Amino acid sequence: MLAELPESYKLKIIGKGELENELFELANILKVQDRIDWLGELSLSKTLNQLNESAILLHPARVANDGNAEGTPQIILWAQALKIPVITSATGSISEIVKNELTGLLVESENIEQFIDAILKFNDESRRKYITQNGFEEVSKNHSLSIVVNQWLQLYGNLSKTND
Repeated sequence: MLAELPESYKLKIIGKGELENELFELANILKVQDRIDWLGELSLSKTLNQLNESAILLHPARVANDGNAEGTPQIILWAQALKIPVITSATGSISEIVKNELTGLLVESENIEQFIDAILKFNDESRRKYITQNGFEEVSKNHSLSIVVNQWLQLYGNLSKTND
């Protein structure tokens, strides 16, 4: 994907995984290794600093061979809170927090052309502002600490009433 984008586009990869060596090799084959920063595993504060400096969060989610998919990735909520545009796939619970063209962009898992098109869509500054503002409002309304704490308190309150 990076090889098909203009050379001004760079990629930061946070984390490690079983396919890391294959990705290194692929970057070398495609001659994009100088456009990738391999950051490895980072603390939460360093991850948030990197995210805050980013133009876009690419979260290429997919369903595992065993049918497992991510629930609600915190990194997406953090990006929305920081007004960073999000591009991801509608797997697991992601479509509950990312509404296509409203709070982020959803593409088909592993569809390189759709990812590239989505990345380039954020060159439109009005689209970028619209989506990031909506994402910020959505995460503030539904995922702020006070909201989550109140939801847990209500849940525990309801559970204690049923056990009385």
